[in-house]
Amino acid sequence: MNNIPAEIDEINVSKTLDATGRLCPDLIAGIDISINKLKYGQVLEVLSTDSATCRFITDWCGDTGNTLLASTFNMRNYKYYHWVKRLRKKR
Repeated sequence: MNNIPAEIDEINVSKTLDATGRLCPDLIAGIDISINKLKYGQVLEVLSTDSATCRFITDWCGDTGNTLLASTFNMRNYKYYHWVKRLRKKR
């Protein structure tokens, strides 16, 4: 996970959540709040600095019915990038 893959450029991001420095469960709460502000089918981009977010977001998507489109790590700014598509109804 060195660079952002070219196919990521084709993802139409609706909202970005900068969660750098945040840890779970605060990170997951932020994702949940942000995704609930999106319409069905829109994409949330999540930026983080915690390597555990890869596992947390994957698990959260499985629990909530949303889809993790892609995740990558950018070595230039030491941030993880995750793209989540909202596929569930609001709770």
